[in-house]
Amino acid sequence: MDNHSIYSVVDIETTGTDPNSDDRIIQFSCYQVQDNQIINEFTTDVNPQQTLSPRITQLTGIDQTRVNTAQSFDSLAGTIYKLLSGTIFVAHNVNFDFPFLNSEFQRVGYPELDLTAIDTVTLSQLLLPTLTSYRLSDMSKYFNIFHDHPHSANGDAYATARLLIVLFKQLQALPAMTLSQIVRLNPKLPLDTLMVLQQRDSKNRSQATAPKLADYLHIVDGLVLRNKELIEKSVQHSEFEFPKNKRQKKKLLPDNMESRPQQNTMMNMIYNNYAESSHREPKNLIIEAPTGIGKSLGYCLPFAYLAGDRQVVISTATNYLQQQLKDQTIPMINESLPFKTSTVIMKGSSHYIDLSRFKQLLYNAEAHPHNVFLKAQILIWLTMTKTGDLDELHLNGEQNSLLESINHRSIHELSKSNPFYEDDFLRFNIQNSKRANFLIVNHNYLLSNWQSFAKMTEKPYLCIDETHQFLDVVRTENKQRIVLGNLLADFDRSSMGLRYSLTDELFNNNQTLNNLKQKIVWLLSSTRASVNETFSTIFSQVIANASYKRANTELSVNIDAHNRTGYLDLLTNLKNEIEPQIKKLGKLSKKLQRELKVNSQTTAESDKQMIDNWLNQLTKLITGLSDLAVMINLYINHFDEQVFWITVKDISNYESLAFNWALFETNRYLQNTVYDHFIQPTFTGATIFSSRKAKYIFDTLGLDRSETVSKRLKNDFKDTTNAKMFLVNNFADDKQVNSDEYFKYLGNSIQRIYKNSPRQTMVLFNSLEAIRKTYHFMAEDGFTENHNVLAQGVNGTANKISRTFGQQEPAILLGTGTFWSGVDFPGDLLETLIIAQLPFDVPTDPYNSALYQRARANKQNPFYSISLPNATLKMRQGIGRLLRTKDDVGTVFVLDSRIVSKHYGTIMMANMDSTIPVETGSLDESILRMLSFYEKR
Repeated sequence: MDNHSIYSVVDIETTGTDPNSDDRIIQFSCYQVQDNQIINEFTTDVNPQQTLSPRITQLTGIDQTRVNTAQSFDSLAGTIYKLLSGTIFVAHNVNFDFPFLNSEFQRVGYPELDLTAIDTVTLSQLLLPTLTSYRLSDMSKYFNIFHDHPHSANGDAYATARLLIVLFKQLQALPAMTLSQIVRLNPKLPLDTLMVLQQRDSKNRSQATAPKLADYLHIVDGLVLRNKELIEKSVQHSEFEFPKNKRQKKKLLPDNMESRPQQNTMMNMIYNNYAESSHREPKNLIIEAPTGIGKSLGYCLPFAYLAGDRQVVISTATNYLQQQLKDQTIPMINESLPFKTSTVIMKGSSHYIDLSRFKQLLYNAEAHPHNVFLKAQILIWLTMTKTGDLDELHLNGEQNSLLESINHRSIHELSKSNPFYEDDFLRFNIQNSKRANFLIVNHNYLLSNWQSFAKMTEKPYLCIDETHQFLDVVRTENKQRIVLGNLLADFDRSSMGLRYSLTDELFNNNQTLNNLKQKIVWLLSSTRASVNETFSTIFSQVIANASYKRANTELSVNIDAHNRTGYLDLLTNLKNEIEPQIKKLGKLSKKLQRELKVNSQTTAESDKQMIDNWLNQLTKLITGLSDLAVMINLYINHFDEQVFWITVKDISNYESLAFNWALFETNRYLQNTVYDHFIQPTFTGATIFSSRKAKYIFDTLGLDRSETVSKRLKNDFKDTTNAKMFLVNNFADDKQVNSDEYFKYLGNSIQRIYKNSPRQTMVLFNSLEAIRKTYHFMAEDGFTENHNVLAQGVNGTANKISRTFGQQEPAILLGTGTFWSGVDFPGDLLETLIIAQLPFDVPTDPYNSALYQRARANKQNPFYSISLPNATLKMRQGIGRLLRTKDDVGTVFVLDSRIVSKHYGTIMMANMDSTIPVETGSLDESILRMLSFYEKR
């Protein structure tokens, strides 16, 4: 990095992405940087001498009239070539801008620019590894880079130039040891980007004395780490008076926060329930708090006054919400409170980095370049993080292989002889968790680690936020499957690895190791035979009873009281055989690990990695066998509390058989595990009740209604003026809602609504298959070519299209699953919401089918006791996506005419608990009313 060099920061707008397909530049902009200052700027429109598509005009704001008056590239080439010559080329995605520009030069007879070229996207990803997005617009917001023409070449080049200056300062502050380690790793970076790091490293090495390490950093066993401090121990807060009335709360809270009556009600309900426990036992609380009343503050403030004598556990739906509570809500409270509260986020051990494992693997050869880059990112991240929480890196699935090798396994495996013992992040977090007032967990953690809270001296308070998602997690956390083929493959990998992959010399020269090896090989073989024999017998029974037996046919068999006995003896015998074998495998594995550790000094590094991989595989197998034993125990002793079913993916392949089980009695399970170890919990969320009678939610949560106080708070939004809902009755054939004809109708309706009012639009479906079919018909009409349609499962995953939707306007998102309840698009990020299908669960799903079967056995109508309440809740959650703040405006279209024609549709609408005005009519009438609604606003 040479500050005296001139860096030409370039951005171009084009007619497309492929210059070899006649795509051309329509705008060029360059800002030149020297000595961390912008010294020059040049911007020009370019006539591509072709017609611009409406999509390009929509994206860039550059229209045909504008480019027609501009000079062509061959007229401008000399000026641009001279401007860039002798400088260092910089772009935000240099692999696009630099080749495209050189292609244009070659087209008009100029030689390619032979310049050093660096990429600010990759530099940003490396030097700022905790950012959630590296889009230029997002980074501009993060660093307060403001300019007059965003999304144009001029504005983007300016923003990139300012960003380059930020990155140079980040690089200058990087510890010399960390930078040297990154250069040694030699990560693969675009074009000449690595040169920037190499130049800085050379400069550090050329100095007579090593650059001083910053005071907030220290070095442990060759890694530069951020200093950490234990939080202060919690103090009693009961001496401070809780602000009960509106005036007291207004005085306490920041001036920019308006008083919200429903939020005040929520605060008082929570505080009074627990603060008066000396006079009476507190009760369970269920508080439905619609979007906009300030729910997080509504429970955090009263619990802050209650904390001190006992801790407060807040369980929420996602890691993002955990971080939001810790970084935003509770710090805001702390600014106003007469005392300070402390907060710790708790996650499973695998979320944290194991520094020893990372150091061991740092310079190992990597098959995938992205793993080398990730190691470089982690080296920089370690100079920043105080938590060691790998979630801070926002990694994707491609990097799972490395994460599995460097994440923490368990606090119990941490030895005091480990050089990183004092700096271990998981150990440090556990220490802090004993001192904090608030422990913030997600639902999965709560359900997996409830035993840890049972060990507390005083029962903690428990607040479960996003209650509807908590119930989903209860079901999914307890929904498991064992696929025979996967289990057998784990056996084979463990056995083959032990026999052939590990170095023979390691065992031949050590009799103890060799004996352990032989015992494990024999155990693996005999256990595999037992599992294989049992499941192949079950497979034969399933196939024998199947009515349809053509190859590649999928089967699903529910297990009820009638056919349970057919598998009972087989599974009981298998359990008796494998349980002692699992214990022996566990003991032999630990003995082998200890013996290998003794011999580690004479073991080659490559063998150490191989051994570690094999031990991971063996641990995975033992875990799978333990899960199998748990399943069989549930089958034998707790059958009434579980739902079981067998699936066979291919009836010609017995290894495709899978045993599936899931929790049926959620109420009893929650009472015996979670609730017993806390003070009576508080449940909250935007949508909890499926009806005003609300029996469903009490039964599902397992709460005694007489011991529970429930409250449905009112929405502070003015729905009556901010939104309109249209129930469209065009498609009259209720029985054809899953037909091609219906999906064609959906595609046509979506197009018509959007064309009449092109706003950010989200369409909610019941399945990915329904999305694919609807998208197909929209593509057939040519609509997707000229409009930005993002379809889940077609254009990417839910996470990917959600990010794109929030960054590109206007767009149409077709989604299912998490889009019904787990997304937040405030303001003009969502203005039109379309319900394509009523959100009923698929009745043929094996789990649902088993649930309905149980309901019938208990003389209940499964549609009214399970399906309709679930669909009503989901419908409420879906509609709740539209109005996220008090200033939001929008319309809802329900295209599924069953909402009008069926009795249950009337029941659903009666329980929406929404003040949004509702009108019924044809699509034509609804579109006219929508236009009238927006005209009046």
